[in-house]
Amino acid sequence: MDEVLRNARIVGEKVLAIKPGEKMLIVTNPREDLLRISKALAKVAEETGAAHPDLSDVPKDKIIN
Repeated sequence: MDEVLRNARIVGEKVLAIKPGEKMLIVTNPREDLLRISKALAKVAEETGAAHPDLSDVPKDKIIN
């Protein structure tokens, strides 16, 4: 298993204690290493059942999926 994803799972479960239905927003820097960590946290949040917050008021050029 990817070490970054393994560590993200530990953070998601033990530090953030992500629960199904909770809203989670990840704000990151597009620098490659930081983006990799952020994507791993987003994957963990999705696996846990966390929801995306409503970003309809945020300009589209400011959101990276």
